[in-house]
Amino acid sequence: MNFRDFLQSHKICDAHIHLADLYDFGASLVNSPDYSCISCSHSKREFDLQTEFTKAIPSDCKPFIISSFGMHPQNPDLNLTAFLEELLKDKKIGAIGETGFDYFTSEFKATSKIQEEAFIIQTELACKYEKPLIIHSRKSIEKFFSYSKLLSKVPFVVFHSFPGTLSEALSLLNHGINGLFSFSSQILKGNKKSIECVKNLPQDKLLFETDAPYQTLKDEKITLQERILDVYIEGFKIRTCKEASGFSSAVCDDMPGEFFDFVQLVNANFDLLREKN
Repeated sequence: MNFRDFLQSHKICDAHIHLADLYDFGASLVNSPDYSCISCSHSKREFDLQTEFTKAIPSDCKPFIISSFGMHPQNPDLNLTAFLEELLKDKKIGAIGETGFDYFTSEFKATSKIQEEAFIIQTELACKYEKPLIIHSRKSIEKFFSYSKLLSKVPFVVFHSFPGTLSEALSLLNHGINGLFSFSSQILKGNKKSIECVKNLPQDKLLFETDAPYQTLKDEKITLQERILDVYIEGFKIRTCKEASGFSSAVCDDMPGEFFDFVQLVNANFDLLREKN
């Protein structure tokens, strides 16, 4: 049973993709009412392309897409502030982001002040319009503790491809932040911090994602949406300490019923975000 066969009888959610970028790569996109995702855009062109794409999907196979728009910390264009608030007023988006901090390179770190300004603007808008906030973080986890009071007012804070440790995740929760922690191909690559988080975080705080078309595995040009099933399978194996060599997106007929229960429980976390749309 492949991914598209899986969708014939089961629902699955991807907490982070980029539809406009997948379109630009010429990828074959998933059209199924049993597939849900958050798709992020960071320019007017990306948002328009994402909107045009979703409108063109026939209603009988339309996925549930939470459209998100934000000033990305790698390119925090404050000129997009008015556009972002216009989208919120017109109820054209269901989440804000990506926003956050990226100090991975010296070039990104040089824009730290404008990243911070963009982050504050977007977090305050998330509070005002009661929308989930999608967080991007690289080498910057400590910044979110300094803004925990503000973040605690946001309905949901989704830490996209969470890069921190288990203790940092738990501490963010203890600071009053209603966080959801999303994990992607880093668990397929054996990232120890991510694996520990997936294994030990409360299950009602877990999400999974692909970040398609990004976060590729070795020798891949792009990540496709179908990868989400592999991420769920790996998450299940980590969570339950099960080692089953037959678990793969190509062969899932022999998966235990516990796996499908696991998928439903994670889907329920995603459904909390759907309720804000």
